[in-house]
Amino acid sequence: MLFILIVFFCAFGTAAGSYRNIVGFHLGPGGTQNGVADYLQRLDSQKIPFSIKNVDGIAFLDTAAQLRNASGVDHDIIWRSTNTDVPDYTQDPQSAAQSHWQKVKSNMPTQLPALKEHIAIEVINEPDQTKCAWLANFSLAISKLAVAEGYRIYNFGWSTGTPFVGASNPNCWNQTETKAFLQYAATQGGKVGVALHEYSNSMNITNEWPWLLGRNHFLFDTLTSMGINLMDIPVSITEWGWTACHTKLPPSDGISDIDTVMRGMGQYSYTKFPNIRSAMMWYLGPWSCPVSSDADQLVEPVTNYTISTFEK
Repeated sequence: MLFILIVFFCAFGTAAGSYRNIVGFHLGPGGTQNGVADYLQRLDSQKIPFSIKNVDGIAFLDTAAQLRNASGVDHDIIWRSTNTDVPDYTQDPQSAAQSHWQKVKSNMPTQLPALKEHIAIEVINEPDQTKCAWLANFSLAISKLAVAEGYRIYNFGWSTGTPFVGASNPNCWNQTETKAFLQYAATQGGKVGVALHEYSNSMNITNEWPWLLGRNHFLFDTLTSMGINLMDIPVSITEWGWTACHTKLPPSDGISDIDTVMRGMGQYSYTKFPNIRSAMMWYLGPWSCPVSSDADQLVEPVTNYTISTFEK
Protein backbone atom coordinates (compact mmCIF):
# COMPACT_ATOMS: atom_id res chain seq x y z
CA MET A 1 0.00 0.00 0.00
CA LEU A 2 2.84 2.42 0.84
CA PHE A 3 4.41 1.86 -2.60
CA ILE A 4 1.05 2.48 -4.29
CA LEU A 5 0.54 5.76 -2.42
CA ILE A 6 4.07 6.96 -3.24
CA VAL A 7 3.52 6.30 -6.95
CA PHE A 8 0.09 7.99 -6.70
CA PHE A 9 1.47 11.19 -5.12
CA CYS A 10 4.42 11.35 -7.52
CA ALA A 11 2.05 11.13 -10.45
CA PHE A 12 -0.18 13.92 -9.15
CA GLY A 13 2.79 16.10 -8.27
CA THR A 14 4.34 15.95 -11.72
CA ALA A 15 2.40 14.95 -14.79
CA ALA A 16 -0.95 16.15 -13.48
CA GLY A 17 0.29 19.69 -12.77
CA SER A 18 0.19 21.81 -9.64
CA TYR A 19 -2.41 23.80 -7.68
CA ARG A 20 -3.59 24.29 -4.08
CA ASN A 21 -5.73 21.55 -2.62
CA ILE A 22 -8.30 23.20 -0.34
CA VAL A 23 -9.75 20.01 1.20
CA GLY A 24 -8.89 19.92 4.89
CA PHE A 25 -10.64 18.65 7.98
CA HIS A 26 -13.78 19.19 10.06
CA LEU A 27 -13.17 18.31 13.71
CA GLY A 28 -15.48 17.84 16.66
CA PRO A 29 -15.08 17.43 20.43
CA GLY A 30 -13.14 14.19 20.56
CA GLY A 31 -13.15 11.32 18.11
CA THR A 32 -10.19 10.04 16.13
CA GLN A 33 -7.86 12.89 15.15
CA ASN A 34 -4.49 11.26 14.49
CA GLY A 35 -2.15 13.21 12.27
CA VAL A 36 -3.94 16.56 12.49
CA ALA A 37 -1.07 18.31 14.26
CA ASP A 38 1.32 16.97 11.63
CA TYR A 39 -1.01 18.19 8.86
CA LEU A 40 -0.95 21.72 10.29
CA GLN A 41 2.78 21.83 10.96
CA ARG A 42 3.90 20.35 7.65
CA LEU A 43 1.73 22.60 5.49
CA ASP A 44 2.58 25.73 7.46
CA SER A 45 6.31 24.97 7.29
CA GLN A 46 6.06 24.89 3.50
CA LYS A 47 3.92 28.05 3.34
CA ILE A 48 0.89 26.11 2.11
CA PRO A 49 -2.53 27.25 3.44
CA PHE A 50 -4.37 24.57 5.40
CA SER A 51 -8.10 24.19 6.11
CA ILE A 52 -9.31 23.33 9.62
CA LYS A 53 -12.63 23.65 11.44
CA ASN A 54 -13.77 22.64 14.90
CA VAL A 55 -17.28 22.51 16.29
CA ASP A 56 -17.83 22.84 20.03
CA GLY A 57 -14.13 22.91 20.77
CA ILE A 58 -10.90 24.83 20.29
CA ALA A 59 -8.61 21.81 19.88
CA PHE A 60 -6.07 22.42 17.09
CA LEU A 61 -7.62 25.81 16.27
CA ASP A 62 -5.48 27.59 18.84
CA THR A 63 -2.37 25.92 17.42
CA ALA A 64 -3.52 26.75 13.89
CA ALA A 65 -4.06 30.39 14.83
CA GLN A 66 -0.61 30.61 16.38
CA LEU A 67 0.94 29.17 13.24
CA ARG A 68 -1.01 31.63 11.09
CA ASN A 69 0.11 34.53 13.23
CA ALA A 70 3.78 33.50 13.19
CA SER A 71 4.13 32.52 9.52
CA GLY A 72 1.69 34.90 7.86
CA VAL A 73 0.27 32.05 5.78
CA ASP A 74 -3.42 32.65 5.03
CA HIS A 75 -4.81 29.48 6.60
CA ASP A 76 -8.61 29.12 6.83
CA ILE A 77 -9.54 28.38 10.44
CA ILE A 78 -13.21 28.16 11.46
CA TRP A 79 -15.12 27.61 14.70
CA ARG A 80 -18.82 26.93 15.25
CA SER A 81 -21.05 26.00 18.19
CA THR A 82 -23.93 23.53 17.85
CA ASN A 83 -25.76 25.69 20.40
CA THR A 84 -26.09 28.41 17.78
CA ASP A 85 -27.15 26.40 14.73
CA VAL A 86 -30.59 27.94 14.26
CA PRO A 87 -31.57 31.61 14.61
CA ASP A 88 -34.88 32.63 16.17
CA TYR A 89 -37.19 32.93 13.17
CA THR A 90 -40.00 34.31 15.36
CA GLN A 91 -38.15 37.62 15.68
CA ASP A 92 -37.55 40.17 12.97
CA PRO A 93 -34.12 39.58 11.32
CA GLN A 94 -32.40 42.53 12.98
CA SER A 95 -33.56 41.62 16.49
CA ALA A 96 -32.72 37.98 15.87
CA ALA A 97 -29.23 39.00 14.76
CA GLN A 98 -28.69 40.93 18.00
CA SER A 99 -29.76 38.08 20.25
CA HIS A 100 -28.02 35.43 18.16
CA TRP A 101 -24.71 37.28 18.14
CA GLN A 102 -24.81 37.49 21.92
CA LYS A 103 -25.49 33.76 22.04
CA VAL A 104 -22.56 33.06 19.70
CA LYS A 105 -20.22 35.06 21.91
CA SER A 106 -21.46 33.41 25.10
CA ASN A 107 -20.66 29.98 23.61
CA MET A 108 -17.15 30.87 22.44
CA PRO A 109 -14.19 29.12 24.06
CA THR A 110 -12.44 31.55 26.36
CA GLN A 111 -9.33 31.58 24.15
CA LEU A 112 -11.18 32.56 20.98
CA PRO A 113 -11.70 36.33 21.34
CA ALA A 114 -7.94 36.87 21.59
CA LEU A 115 -7.51 34.86 18.37
CA LYS A 116 -10.36 36.46 16.42
CA GLU A 117 -8.00 37.90 13.82
CA HIS A 118 -7.16 34.35 12.80
CA ILE A 119 -10.26 32.25 13.55
CA ALA A 120 -13.47 32.89 11.61
CA ILE A 121 -16.91 32.17 13.06
CA GLU A 122 -19.61 30.18 11.28
CA VAL A 123 -22.65 31.75 12.90
CA ILE A 124 -25.48 29.39 11.88
CA ASN A 125 -25.81 25.92 10.39
CA GLU A 126 -28.14 24.45 7.75
CA PRO A 127 -30.99 26.96 8.06
CA ASP A 128 -34.51 26.80 6.59
CA GLN A 129 -34.21 27.47 2.85
CA THR A 130 -37.83 28.65 2.69
CA LYS A 131 -36.74 31.72 4.70
CA CYS A 132 -34.17 33.00 2.22
CA ALA A 133 -35.06 36.71 2.40
CA TRP A 134 -35.28 36.63 6.21
CA LEU A 135 -31.89 34.89 6.41
CA ALA A 136 -30.28 37.38 4.03
CA ASN A 137 -31.46 40.28 6.21
CA PHE A 138 -30.32 38.41 9.32
CA SER A 139 -26.90 37.73 7.75
CA LEU A 140 -26.47 41.38 6.83
CA ALA A 141 -27.31 42.48 10.37
CA ILE A 142 -25.17 39.91 12.20
CA SER A 143 -22.25 40.55 9.86
CA LYS A 144 -22.28 44.24 10.76
CA LEU A 145 -22.27 43.37 14.47
CA ALA A 146 -19.39 40.92 14.09
CA VAL A 147 -17.26 43.21 11.91
CA ALA A 148 -17.78 46.09 14.36
CA GLU A 149 -16.17 43.92 17.04
CA GLY A 150 -13.28 42.79 14.85
CA TYR A 151 -14.50 39.29 13.98
CA ARG A 152 -14.53 37.50 10.63
CA ILE A 153 -17.62 35.42 9.94
CA TYR A 154 -19.13 32.96 7.51
CA ASN A 155 -22.89 33.17 6.91
CA PHE A 156 -25.71 30.80 5.97
CA GLY A 157 -24.09 27.34 6.20
CA TRP A 158 -26.55 26.07 3.59
CA SER A 159 -26.97 22.30 3.67
CA THR A 160 -26.24 20.10 0.66
CA GLY A 161 -28.62 20.76 -2.21
CA THR A 162 -29.80 24.11 -0.83
CA PRO A 163 -30.75 26.93 -1.14
CA PHE A 164 -33.46 26.87 -3.79
CA VAL A 165 -32.22 27.70 -7.28
CA GLY A 166 -34.62 25.76 -9.51
CA ALA A 167 -37.43 26.97 -11.73
CA SER A 168 -40.15 25.89 -9.28
CA ASN A 169 -38.85 28.23 -6.54
CA PRO A 170 -37.21 31.65 -6.62
CA ASN A 171 -33.42 31.48 -6.88
CA CYS A 172 -32.32 32.46 -3.38
CA TRP A 173 -29.08 34.02 -4.60
CA ASN A 174 -30.99 36.33 -6.93
CA GLN A 175 -33.44 37.68 -4.36
CA THR A 176 -33.18 41.39 -3.58
CA GLU A 177 -32.35 40.80 0.09
CA THR A 178 -29.58 38.31 -0.73
CA LYS A 179 -28.05 40.68 -3.26
CA ALA A 180 -28.03 43.44 -0.64
CA PHE A 181 -26.11 41.15 1.69
CA LEU A 182 -23.66 40.18 -1.06
CA GLN A 183 -23.09 43.83 -1.98
CA TYR A 184 -22.22 44.57 1.65
CA ALA A 185 -20.01 41.48 2.04
CA ALA A 186 -18.00 42.45 -1.03
CA THR A 187 -16.97 45.72 0.64
CA GLN A 188 -15.66 44.19 3.87
CA GLY A 189 -12.16 43.19 2.84
CA GLY A 190 -12.71 39.44 3.25
CA LYS A 191 -14.17 39.66 6.74
CA VAL A 192 -17.67 38.55 5.65
CA GLY A 193 -18.03 35.29 3.79
CA VAL A 194 -20.47 32.57 2.77
CA ALA A 195 -20.50 29.02 4.12
CA LEU A 196 -21.88 26.14 2.05
CA HIS A 197 -22.11 22.40 2.59
CA GLU A 198 -21.44 20.04 -0.29
CA TYR A 199 -21.74 16.25 -0.11
CA SER A 200 -22.19 13.80 -2.95
CA ASN A 201 -24.64 11.83 -0.74
CA SER A 202 -23.07 8.79 -2.35
CA MET A 203 -19.71 7.06 -2.59
CA ASN A 204 -19.79 8.28 -6.19
CA ILE A 205 -18.25 11.74 -5.77
CA THR A 206 -19.76 13.01 -9.03
CA ASN A 207 -23.32 12.02 -8.05
CA GLU A 208 -25.70 14.76 -9.30
CA TRP A 209 -22.77 17.10 -9.98
CA PRO A 210 -23.04 20.13 -9.99
CA TRP A 211 -26.33 20.14 -8.03
CA LEU A 212 -24.72 18.68 -4.89
CA LEU A 213 -20.94 19.08 -5.07
CA GLY A 214 -20.27 22.05 -7.31
CA ARG A 215 -23.52 23.77 -6.34
CA ASN A 216 -21.43 26.79 -5.35
CA HIS A 217 -21.52 27.90 -8.99
CA PHE A 218 -25.06 29.25 -8.54
CA LEU A 219 -23.71 31.76 -6.01
CA PHE A 220 -20.83 32.63 -8.31
CA ASP A 221 -23.19 33.13 -11.27
CA THR A 222 -25.09 35.71 -9.20
CA LEU A 223 -21.91 37.47 -8.11
CA THR A 224 -20.72 37.66 -11.71
CA SER A 225 -24.07 39.03 -12.88
CA MET A 226 -23.79 41.71 -10.17
CA GLY A 227 -20.32 42.70 -11.28
CA ILE A 228 -18.78 41.57 -7.99
CA ASN A 229 -15.24 40.24 -8.08
CA LEU A 230 -15.44 36.67 -6.74
CA MET A 231 -12.30 37.26 -4.68
CA ASP A 232 -14.10 39.94 -2.66
CA ILE A 233 -16.28 37.37 -0.85
CA PRO A 234 -14.55 34.38 0.76
CA VAL A 235 -16.39 31.08 0.51
CA SER A 236 -15.83 27.97 2.59
CA ILE A 237 -17.37 24.56 2.04
CA THR A 238 -17.62 24.11 5.79
CA GLU A 239 -18.89 20.54 5.47
CA TRP A 240 -17.62 18.46 2.55
CA GLY A 241 -17.53 14.81 1.72
CA TRP A 242 -19.27 11.71 0.54
CA THR A 243 -21.92 10.68 3.10
CA ALA A 244 -22.58 11.40 6.77
CA CYS A 245 -21.19 8.00 7.75
CA HIS A 246 -18.32 7.26 5.38
CA THR A 247 -15.40 8.70 3.47
CA LYS A 248 -14.02 7.03 0.36
CA LEU A 249 -11.56 4.22 1.11
CA PRO A 250 -8.97 2.92 0.49
CA PRO A 251 -7.09 6.21 0.85
CA SER A 252 -5.87 6.16 -2.75
CA ASP A 253 -9.51 6.16 -3.92
CA GLY A 254 -10.35 9.01 -1.56
CA ILE A 255 -7.45 11.09 -2.89
CA SER A 256 -8.51 10.33 -6.44
CA ASP A 257 -11.99 11.67 -5.68
CA ILE A 258 -10.53 14.82 -4.11
CA ASP A 259 -8.45 15.35 -7.21
CA THR A 260 -11.56 14.93 -9.37
CA VAL A 261 -13.43 17.61 -7.43
CA MET A 262 -10.47 19.96 -7.38
CA ARG A 263 -9.58 19.84 -11.06
CA GLY A 264 -11.39 17.08 -12.91
CA MET A 265 -14.89 18.54 -13.37
CA GLY A 266 -14.28 21.11 -16.08
CA GLN A 267 -15.82 24.53 -15.50
CA TYR A 268 -17.15 23.44 -12.08
CA SER A 269 -13.79 22.26 -10.68
CA TYR A 270 -12.95 23.97 -7.40
CA THR A 271 -9.64 25.21 -8.84
CA LYS A 272 -11.66 27.44 -11.19
CA PHE A 273 -12.80 29.45 -8.15
CA PRO A 274 -9.87 30.67 -6.03
CA ASN A 275 -12.31 32.44 -3.70
CA ILE A 276 -13.24 28.99 -2.31
CA ARG A 277 -10.82 29.09 0.59
CA SER A 278 -11.48 25.68 2.08
CA ALA A 279 -13.50 22.47 2.04
CA MET A 280 -13.76 20.80 5.45
CA MET A 281 -13.92 17.01 5.15
CA TRP A 282 -16.56 15.43 7.34
CA TYR A 283 -15.72 14.24 10.05
CA LEU A 284 -13.05 13.79 12.72
CA GLY A 285 -15.33 13.79 15.72
CA PRO A 286 -17.82 11.67 17.68
CA TRP A 287 -20.69 10.41 15.54
CA SER A 288 -23.16 7.54 15.50
CA CYS A 289 -21.31 5.74 12.68
CA PRO A 290 -17.66 5.10 11.69
CA VAL A 291 -17.00 8.27 9.67
CA SER A 292 -14.31 9.45 12.10
CA SER A 293 -12.24 6.28 11.75
CA ASP A 294 -12.73 6.48 7.97
CA ALA A 295 -11.64 10.12 7.77
CA ASP A 296 -8.69 9.47 10.07
CA GLN A 297 -7.22 7.19 7.40
CA LEU A 298 -7.16 10.13 4.98
CA VAL A 299 -5.32 12.67 7.15
CA GLU A 300 -1.78 11.68 6.18
CA PRO A 301 -2.65 11.00 2.50
CA VAL A 302 -4.36 14.41 2.24
CA THR A 303 -1.31 16.02 3.85
CA ASN A 304 1.04 14.37 1.36
CA TYR A 305 -1.24 15.06 -1.59
CA THR A 306 -1.61 18.74 -0.68
CA ILE A 307 2.14 19.17 -0.47
CA SER A 308 2.85 17.22 -3.66
CA THR A 309 0.41 19.22 -5.78
CA PHE A 310 0.99 22.70 -4.38
CA GLU A 311 1.97 25.33 -6.90
CA LYS A 312 4.71 27.44 -5.33
